[in-house]
Amino acid sequence: MSNSNVVVLPVTRAAARADAATPEQPAEEARISRYGYRVGPMTLLVAPGMVSEISVLPEITPLPRSVRWLAGCTNIRGNIVPVFCLHPLIDAVRVRADRPTVLLLDRGTRMLGLLIDGLPQALLQTATASELLPPNDALSGFIRSGFVVNGNLWLEFDAHGFFTQLAANSTSSRSAAQRKTRSE
Repeated sequence: MSNSNVVVLPVTRAAARADAATPEQPAEEARISRYGYRVGPMTLLVAPGMVSEISVLPEITPLPRSVRWLAGCTNIRGNIVPVFCLHPLIDAVRVRADRPTVLLLDRGTRMLGLLIDGLPQALLQTATASELLPPNDALSGFIRSGFVVNGNLWLEFDAHGFFTQLAANSTSSRSAAQRKTRSE
């Protein structure tokens, strides 16, 4: 499971803050720069300060009898990283399922992968969204903030919180099903 197709995104903690405009740089360009990514019809943001990278065509090893939103695991610099897929949870079809692109969030043992459609986009914040409407009930408690770029609403998604909660719910559901099966 080695992976040589990893690209580190240049935006990290420093790029999540606004830089002062210079005479050569218009004030519009001094706004907050973030990376956005697409999952089906949703446009989501990498959280400010979150270390992120892209892995194109990684070797993803599926796990037998796993839940449908867990695509499998991949090896990133010796770390076994879980790769998640939001598509079945939001009833979306993956674009180019034959060419997986994985957004890797965080680092070390906290790193997780998320299957995305295409490559992330660098975005400049032009307006803060005053009312954030969750794009899907499954994600409703995990949208932290958002902003508008060229008329599109980009939502900051708490991937760690979401998948931790999803795993906890899945584990408790399986335990209840096993207890029910034993009692019958």
